[in-house]
Amino acid sequence: MNFSTHIQGLPTLLKGDGAPTRIIFQAAAYSPLFFMFLYQYLQRSEVNNLTTLDERVSLDDFKQLTTISFLGSKNIFYLKDLSWIDTRQRAAWYDYVFNYKGPHTLVVSTSATEKQKESTDSFVIQVPDTLTREQYQQFFALFFTFCQPDVAFDQRLFRLKSSVDIDMACRFMRYQTVVGKNSSLFFDFWLVKIAAPTASLFTLSQYLFAGEAQKFYDYWLGIKDDYPEEFWTVFWSEQIWQAAIFVYKTQHIGYAEAKKSFTRLPFSFIQKDWKKHTISSLTQAHDLIYQLDYRNKTGIEGWYGLDLMFNKYFLSNH
Repeated sequence: MNFSTHIQGLPTLLKGDGAPTRIIFQAAAYSPLFFMFLYQYLQRSEVNNLTTLDERVSLDDFKQLTTISFLGSKNIFYLKDLSWIDTRQRAAWYDYVFNYKGPHTLVVSTSATEKQKESTDSFVIQVPDTLTREQYQQFFALFFTFCQPDVAFDQRLFRLKSSVDIDMACRFMRYQTVVGKNSSLFFDFWLVKIAAPTASLFTLSQYLFAGEAQKFYDYWLGIKDDYPEEFWTVFWSEQIWQAAIFVYKTQHIGYAEAKKSFTRLPFSFIQKDWKKHTISSLTQAHDLIYQLDYRNKTGIEGWYGLDLMFNKYFLSNH
């Protein structure tokens, strides 16, 4: 059974009397937009007693929630991404989740390196890195039932590539719901601004993380106007946050383990430039991006906030 068929049948599986104790999504990298769409899809499918928990819940609290059943009711607990749990606690979490025998159903996402065999009480779904055009059409029909599919849209989207990054594909699904019959205009003027060439962006972030200010600013001035402000806010927020997590994991679980689950950072950063950074400096830069974005959107500050962040970043790190 393929990935899209698994997802389509998930509501029926969860609502049935024979629902497995554990449903485990395994992926090279967590795709937040896809799983947000999935959660909304399950809600629309009237999957009752569905509860989502964030990563900050303690293991003791989670055990208490998943051990007790009120009047024999069966709940479905979705814990998002287990691989982001503090490394000191992760082994205990995996041991509890992978061996859970309680009255409820646990839905979790883990790194593909954490192998879990499918059994009668454990249903494992492998999440691909990309979606094909056929999968894109299937998921659009599932996630956006209120919108009529536009064959011309996904035909244009997949004309250059046979598959698209799963979260990027979900982002395009959102655009597809609003562009209507103007899809040609959308692709002619906005495609390059939304689906930015990976190589050029990796070069840009490579210069930033390497501390090469002159090369960075030369490159930044030549590319910054090619994409909208909102894109840059999301891009830099993700890059810096991913970098902070990588440094944290390297320090706590070791370099060899840390580099297994990061595919969206420049190669040079993963190889050597991570040593130039601290968790504190990266999280401060990430926090500043959000402060500047808020000030810009509320009219307090013009669109020069990121340049200020870059200046502070280079001064504090190098």
